This record gives sequence, structure tokens and C-alpha cells, in this order.
Amino acid sequence: MNNFWMVLASSSGPILTAINVAWSIHLGHKNNVDKQNKEERSQAEKVSAWISINEIFIRNDSNLPIYDVKTYLKNPKNNRNPYVIMYDKKPANFDVFPPGQQCGRLFNKESIINKPVRIDFKDTRGLKWTRNFDGLLKKQDKLEI
Repeated sequence: MNNFWMVLASSSGPILTAINVAWSIHLGHKNNVDKQNKEERSQAEKVSAWISINEIFIRNDSNLPIYDVKTYLKNPKNNRNPYVIMYDKKPANFDVFPPGQQCGRLFNKESIINKPVRIDFKDTRGLKWTRNFDGLLKKQDKLEI
């Protein structure tokens, strides 16, 4: 029986070392993935849109432009088909949106105050993003209405 414990004790060192190495590799990979996700989101997190008293505001607080910007108003009758936001009698869409903030007077028959807005856009890396009606930011495979 003593031989069993001696063999177990002498073989546990390499086993523990292997486990430690595997765990270190896992943590290193996880840290790299977390860092990559943070870098990917860094520009997109600085983009937002909202409505206040019949004006739409779009803000790009990054130092870089965003592209293919489309804004939508929640359709109370059908969540799958939001309304395209209109301002100055045109859709509130931009091929290129520079850093900063713009606002425009909404072109709607009824008064719109503090309604949630969805904004879809591409960042400078070409990654597609949606900030949904709840304000949550999500990376997209493709942008859909």
C-alpha cells in the first residue's frame, strides 16, 4: 500500500504541471478574445441615436466616420417591420456620417416625443452593428430591417 502512495505522489507533479499549462493557455486565449472584442466594439459603443420633441439626434462620439447609417422608429403594430425615420422629407439615412452630432426635424404627421430609435451602421473596419430600441449594441452578420 505504501508503494501506491509513493507512485501517486511522484506522478502527481507532471499531471499538475500539465493541468497548469493547459489552464494558462486557456486564460491567455480568453484574454486575447476579450481584448479583440473590446477593440471591435470601441468605435461602435460611441454611436447612438434618439428622438426628442420631433427631432432625431444621431451622435458619433468616435474620432472616425461610420457608414451605411440607417435609423428606424419602433412600429407599435409590427416589431418585425420598423418605420424608417424621416427628417427634412428624406429618410434619416447616411452613406457616411462624420464624427460629431447632427439633428434634423422629423417629418411626421403626429408629434413624436422621446421614442426609442434603432440605428444600423458599419464601423471603419467594415463590421456591421445595430443599437436596438432598448439601446443594446449588437454586432451583426448582416444588417436587416
